[in-house]
Amino acid sequence: MKKRQYEHVLDRMIDLFKYGTRREKELENELAKTKAALYHIEQCYLDALTEIKELRDDLYREIGSTSS
Repeated sequence: MKKRQYEHVLDRMIDLFKYGTRREKELENELAKTKAALYHIEQCYLDALTEIKELRDDLYREIGSTSS
């Protein structure tokens, strides 16, 4: 191959490396967003679970006080 062809191949390899690096950063950002969303969902779930338990306890207290 001629020097020009080697330069072209090297330029292409550099471009692909840059694209790969940029894509990797994009994927890392998407992963961080997904983790944040999952954390938020987990917190909502735990809050709802706590509220359900409190309502259950209130209901049992109500049933206990009316059955006496």
